[in-house]
Amino acid sequence: MSDNKETAESKKELGNAEFASKNYKKAIEHYTDGIRLDPHNHILFSNRSACHYSLEDYTNAADDAKECIKLNPAFIKGYYRLIQALIEQKDWDGALGTVRQGLQLDGENSQLLKQLRIITQQKKKMDVAAKQATAMSDARSANIAGSNKEESDEIRELQEQYVATNRELQIINSNIQKSQREQKLADITLGEINKMTSGDDDGRNLYRGVGKMFMLSSRPEVLDHLKKSTADAKKDESDLIQKRVYLQKRISSQQQNLQELIKASR
Repeated sequence: MSDNKETAESKKELGNAEFASKNYKKAIEHYTDGIRLDPHNHILFSNRSACHYSLEDYTNAADDAKECIKLNPAFIKGYYRLIQALIEQKDWDGALGTVRQGLQLDGENSQLLKQLRIITQQKKKMDVAAKQATAMSDARSANIAGSNKEESDEIRELQEQYVATNRELQIINSNIQKSQREQKLADITLGEINKMTSGDDDGRNLYRGVGKMFMLSSRPEVLDHLKKSTADAKKDESDLIQKRVYLQKRISSQQQNLQELIKASR
């Protein structure tokens, strides 16, 4: 074992001790020091993800879990960490996709099966809530059509906004997953190109995708293109995550307002 890896292991043990004492910020510092020394140690990313989760920093918890999975796709706990963070972000589609990936590796894993039940139940609740909101709005509109049209219109309008916001959130979640897939593909391609030896191979031409076509480009040009694509995808993902947080808050507010309106109109 190299000196860096040995030191990284000692940093991990220090982090584990702080985590056990619930000193999560201090534990993050130790795990981060370890990652600097051994950036391919998936356990360090998994442990740091757990710290972020305990601090309710679900975005960084998810990011570290994704890196853990990328470094070791067979490490089940990485999927568990990511699913935990996605559940807290109410990204039910992302959580469902991740739990299915994990179950492909270990179909009998009790933790993943429990998470699958939670996700399935929550998705059903969201579907039922949306249907109930529509049904209550329609029923109330019919009952008060002749006596209180303004109130009926307000309920209907708010219900339409609630449904539209939910649809927008689903699109955002799909776009986040698309951005993550693009980053993963670019990372894999970069890794394969970087395996090529330098020197003579620097002059080797490679094909890169341009729309539906392929263009013959130099190795440095392909590398620059991939790095730019990865940076753009990461920025897109960050922007989309911020918008998702906003939409989740908006949905919660709309749902509360709708329930209050319906209750007041009875």
